[in-house]
Parts: sequence; structure tokens; C-alpha cells
Amino acid sequence: QDQYLILPITKTIKSDTILSIEEKFLPGAGENITPAPFNRTTTNIIKEEIKKSYRILNCSGYARIDCFWNEELNKLIII
Repeated sequence: QDQYLILPITKTIKSDTILSIEEKFLPGAGENITPAPFNRTTTNIIKEEIKKSYRILNCSGYARIDCFWNEELNKLIII
């Protein structure tokens, strides 16, 4: 059986209604919380969906899979 090491989930805090590219990717431009303050159920959903994406995309070794958690819909959006 495959084993996966999933690094801690990070939550990026947006300063406006839409998260900017700068906030997401430029060091010091946004606020990131690691590990993300999600409850256990949400954290498990995110980790399982990331594992599923890794397998579906036929990844091997290290992979970075970015996603957004939509709190209103209680749904993960993989980008």
C-alpha cells in the first residue's frame, strides 16, 4: 500500500474579498498560518482529497498541490 507524507496545511489570510497573488506567493506580503486552524474533519477531508489528486495525476516523489477551502460550501477546490 502506498504511503504519503502530507506536510501541514497552511491557511493564507486575505486582506480583501479576493486573495491576491502577492498575498499567496510573495514572502512577507500576506499572513500565513501553519498548521491551518481547521477542525479535524476539515483537515482529514483536505488530506484525503490531496492524496486522491496525487494518485489521479499519477504523481511520484514530491508534488505540490495547491488548493482553496471554500468555507461557505464546505468544499475543496484544487487549482
